[in-house]
Amino acid sequence: MNINNKSLIFWGLGALLFAGALIWAKSDDPFRRIEFSVNTSDAKTRGIIVLPKLEQKRPVILYLHGMGGSYLTDGRELRQWAELGFAVVGFDYNQTNYPQFERQFSAVLEHVRQQPWAMADHMAWIGYSQGAQYSLEYLLRHPAAHPQLMVRMSGGWIDALSEMTGGGTNSGQLEISDLRFQTLLVHGERDDIFPTDDVRKLAGLLASNGVPVDLKILPGVGHTFGIERLAVIRVIGEYCKVHLIPDHPQPEFTQLCPIPFLVCSLPAFFWLGAWYYSSRRGQKTTDGPRLTKLAIGLRAVTVVLTILALMQVALHLVLPRMEINATTLKIARNHLVPSQWKDDFESMASRPLWKGQKLETLLTHVELANYTVYELVKWKPDEQIYRDFVLSPAIDPDSDIELAWRRPLWEFYYPRIRGEQTAKGAAGVVACALRERVTIWPGGETKSPNPKNWPRGIQTIWDRQITDQEGFQLIYVATLRSVGVPARLNSFHQTEYWDEGQWRAAPRPPLNTWRDLNVPVQVPNLATGRP
Repeated sequence: MNINNKSLIFWGLGALLFAGALIWAKSDDPFRRIEFSVNTSDAKTRGIIVLPKLEQKRPVILYLHGMGGSYLTDGRELRQWAELGFAVVGFDYNQTNYPQFERQFSAVLEHVRQQPWAMADHMAWIGYSQGAQYSLEYLLRHPAAHPQLMVRMSGGWIDALSEMTGGGTNSGQLEISDLRFQTLLVHGERDDIFPTDDVRKLAGLLASNGVPVDLKILPGVGHTFGIERLAVIRVIGEYCKVHLIPDHPQPEFTQLCPIPFLVCSLPAFFWLGAWYYSSRRGQKTTDGPRLTKLAIGLRAVTVVLTILALMQVALHLVLPRMEINATTLKIARNHLVPSQWKDDFESMASRPLWKGQKLETLLTHVELANYTVYELVKWKPDEQIYRDFVLSPAIDPDSDIELAWRRPLWEFYYPRIRGEQTAKGAAGVVACALRERVTIWPGGETKSPNPKNWPRGIQTIWDRQITDQEGFQLIYVATLRSVGVPARLNSFHQTEYWDEGQWRAAPRPPLNTWRDLNVPVQVPNLATGRP
């Protein structure tokens, strides 16, 4: 075969592997991303739509970022809401020229309402900072275009309200009669851009004019909500789902069956096989030279080494997938467990909870717990606390049927806490980051399933991304243990963590459920201006 044919083989193999990798990655992505552009008289507006792959009509969120933002940097917010079952629209707009924004927003609204996947009568506008200001002014100037739900994050008073109320007191009357839609105002207590007095005044004005308003002032956070931002985004999305589709209020999570990478790379292997077969056919069969004793010996050694290598591969790949019993434990003890893990391995292997579990699960707990506590984190619990409340996967008898939770939790959360110097700091980060991922459905909701059907296994909670209050405490304990923070459930089924020689109540998420956002505003008395 000449050099050109060899080059063709090489580039063909590379192209097939690359295409297979793209197909594999796309099959594991639960979302569709549709970039779009719309034209106005003086500008082209670009944006992106993120929605679950499952084809069906969906409620819509239009997101307006703050000053300096772009739809290219809104990915985390858009994904959070898309995970809940929304079609989410983000777009760029002129942030310094309101008339141009007005034309851009009108064009985007028209474009979205024409899409086959959009439930145009179930739409929320969510504006953050500058986006909240512009969207409210647009609404006052175009009341007929109002959404079913408006959410303002870190927004304040606007001049247009002062003009329409003749001075801007919270007892004024708007000159618009059809603003009858749900409004949610979420604000940081320490917002240094828009004071909380302004958002309270706005809430009172809307309520006095018959607009249903919920106001939530988040204690201790500023304009951007800090590390709590994505948890707040999650709860706002849950609030939107409940108010936009009350008949189907629960979040929806796209469950995919990704194509294994080996299957995606099969065309590359077929390509190699075809090349090998064709090259062998083109060769003339000739009698080769007679093998010497040295050549025979070298080939024998090669065969022996190949068999030993295959045995080693089987030891590390096949044995961990077998169930735990006396034989597999003995082999693992002699061949798979390094000396620094021996004590942890023996401590865990002697416990009865491993019946029916894979050996891989036990080895993963031992490996990651030892590595995290002794080589990564700054805090060092004593030996007994480490064994019982970090290394051990036993949290609650109802959840101990699913024990293979440490690696997915560690991979997702350890990068978020690796800069923390104390167990307290790590626990605070975990509280927010876990609420970003897992929905807590409040008890007593008539449209929720039977509480007995809520997942109690930690792996199931993680996969489904939804549970109730008790299930959240279980996965909270597991997540803290996965990142090296000793944790347990107390007698009230609440999470505690070990720090500086004592058990402390674990930090709580900034918002527990969407009901925390249901804070009705008292309508002020029009004569006195007081509630």
